[in-house]
Amino acid sequence: MGSGTKQPQILPVKSPAVPTTMQPQAAVSKETAWLRAQFANFYRSSVPVPSDLQRREFGFGINKKIEFRHKGFRDQGELQRYLVEEAPLFMSFSAARYRDPAGRPMERKGFLGSDLIFDLDKVYSGEPGHPAEEHHPVACAYCLNRSKQDALRLCDEFLFSDLGFSKNDAFLNFSGSKGFHVHIESDSVQQLSQDARRQLADFIGANELSSESFLSATFGEESIRKVGFHGPKKGEIGWKGRIHAFVRKRVAEISEGEVRAPPFELRGKDVIELHERRAELLDAVDRGLYAAFKSLEKITPALITQALQHYRVELDKQVTLDTGRLIRLQGSIHGDTGFLAKKLLWAQAASFEPLRDALAFPKLTETVAIVPSVSGSIVLGGQVMEYNEGTRQDAPMALAVLLVAKKKAVLAL
Repeated sequence: MGSGTKQPQILPVKSPAVPTTMQPQAAVSKETAWLRAQFANFYRSSVPVPSDLQRREFGFGINKKIEFRHKGFRDQGELQRYLVEEAPLFMSFSAARYRDPAGRPMERKGFLGSDLIFDLDKVYSGEPGHPAEEHHPVACAYCLNRSKQDALRLCDEFLFSDLGFSKNDAFLNFSGSKGFHVHIESDSVQQLSQDARRQLADFIGANELSSESFLSATFGEESIRKVGFHGPKKGEIGWKGRIHAFVRKRVAEISEGEVRAPPFELRGKDVIELHERRAELLDAVDRGLYAAFKSLEKITPALITQALQHYRVELDKQVTLDTGRLIRLQGSIHGDTGFLAKKLLWAQAASFEPLRDALAFPKLTETVAIVPSVSGSIVLGGQVMEYNEGTRQDAPMALAVLLVAKKKAVLAL
């Protein structure tokens, strides 16, 4: 290179010493010590702080997410000193607020209330449009984008539209790993029981819903012989509105080949009726008269089942109902990836890309010598980065931290 070109900075493999307070009894690998040193350096200039810090319980870990808990802090400075001196790789805080966050057992903490948390960490490998062989084993951009879409849909369709929360009540947080968390901190949720939280998760996930939940029997004048059923109609809201919209769209576009195949399996006159009287069927759907035509009556239960699967948001329900849960703290680094658990502004949420916008170590000119144990490529910070099994390479810091944290690389000697 010419004299005017700046050489990439090669960071030393040897890490500064980190305190041993949190270290397990077994010897700590040089990779773990190096990661802890990088995290400590990060926390010297950036401190993750939750609301009501003094009322929150904290948990930390090195080899797994929570090895130590029942920790409380008086202020931001005390928290920062702990992070710099102890250098944990994982950091979580309580959804709940307590009089004495460090108290133990749990009963001595003095429960004051708990935020409402929704955790989305589904792996989308194998779904239509993302075959298993295309799933990235280290950090999958497709799965992260799908998780973000589901999180935004959870907020827009369920929390804001159905349940009446506002953007002032909630915030969206990238977990730093596979998915997203939605936090609601408003006063209205602080005293919700576990059963109420379970009902909310079940409502959003359609866990207790089926086609029978939306179809009511219709009887003849003598109220003896059941002659069909009625269901969601035009103008309804919530799950009924979603069911109506889905069924109407499918009835409008479904082909003859589709209705002959499972799960519908229409035959003969029913197929002809659906094809030739489609406009009348759509009018019946708008009025909720799903038994007005035999073909419509036969396909409706399967269509509702499809609608439930299409609109439901899959949650880790235990996170929502457990008021004593510790959850990833926004602004902290995730020890499995080196990515930030990043709180998103609503205006930026739609364009947020974790592999570009959540790098705790984004400087591409800083490189570290590693030896990967796998081969592949990944786009980090907008740059394609390749890694080759068994080959020493000077990797950008973001890639080095990711592969070392995933135990897919070791530091070069």
